[in-house]
Amino acid sequence: MIKKFILPVIISVLMSLSCFSQGTDMGRDRRPGVFIGITTGSLNSQIINSGDFESIENGNSFNGSFDFGYYISKYFGLKTGIAYSSFIGDISLDSYQDKIMTKDSENESYELRITSSSLNESQSIKIMKVPLNLVINIPIGGVVNIFIEPGLNLVIPVGNNFSSYGYFTYKGYYQEYNVLLENLPDHEFTTNKMINTDGDMELNQIWYDAVVYTGINFAIKPKYHLSAGLYYSKSIAELSGYESPGEFHLTTSPSKVNSLMGRSENVSTKALGFNITFRYFINR
Repeated sequence: MIKKFILPVIISVLMSLSCFSQGTDMGRDRRPGVFIGITTGSLNSQIINSGDFESIENGNSFNGSFDFGYYISKYFGLKTGIAYSSFIGDISLDSYQDKIMTKDSENESYELRITSSSLNESQSIKIMKVPLNLVINIPIGGVVNIFIEPGLNLVIPVGNNFSSYGYFTYKGYYQEYNVLLENLPDHEFTTNKMINTDGDMELNQIWYDAVVYTGINFAIKPKYHLSAGLYYSKSIAELSGYESPGEFHLTTSPSKVNSLMGRSENVSTKALGFNITFRYFINR
């Protein structure tokens, strides 16, 4: 509930400061110039796995960046930098079945039959971003501007993790002998066994986000600007580094369970949140 009131309060403060500063000659604060800045905020982020999954919830994550840019005119500029944020998400799958031809320790072929139920998985991705944004300023009086910053992020994953649990049954069918082996845990033919797994997901080395950051900018002094607004991002390229879902096997034994992400037809991310930015103009 607190977040819902942050933006209106900041806007009210900035507008009040603007009215207070109407008599001050601040026209120079919108001259072209080089700036550096710091942005920090909180995002409601989500990892989206398309397919026969149920998405349980989104999660809150930190968003921060060091910015560098240049105003070409008082209305337009360019911005880049280095940024960090993360995405989290939970998914579930009611049931899963698979059949795999494999060989046992004596090199005899058999069909491994797998069924599972009540699968739940938490996913986390940490990323570094290199943004390229167009900066658009719309003066609304005094020292206050509306800003809009559309652009693209080059995204580089720097860490990821998944944690899952579910019930698994493994059976072995030997066609040559017409024998089905089950309920033999010493041979990894377990029945309705709860399995907990932690591991890393397979992700592409880079992908791209479409982003927009928009809000209110206030010139505290010609060299110092404070901004606050809404930030939205959506990936526009595939994240998953797994093979096609048709070639994916969730598990091959009780000791080897992969991420449900490998079963997804498409994996993407999106985030919506609130950012605050402080900028210093070097040559003003």
